[in-house]
Amino acid sequence: MGIGFFYKAITGSNDEVQASKVFWHNVRAVHGVLYAAAAAFLFSGYPRAASAFIYTDLVFSIFYRITTDQ
Repeated sequence: MGIGFFYKAITGSNDEVQASKVFWHNVRAVHGVLYAAAAAFLFSGYPRAASAFIYTDLVFSIFYRITTDQ
């Protein structure tokens, strides 16, 4: 998922539509970093640290959704 977020951050546009227009295009790289770090920690044998990165992404996403004008 981290690689996918990075790829879409570089090649995607803000005109994409899923259920509605994608409003979070500007922070795809942040999601990419958090998911890539979670994967690295998980495969290194640190599942709690990996979970912390996923929870951080969740909290960041909720905060971003609440504070962003659409």
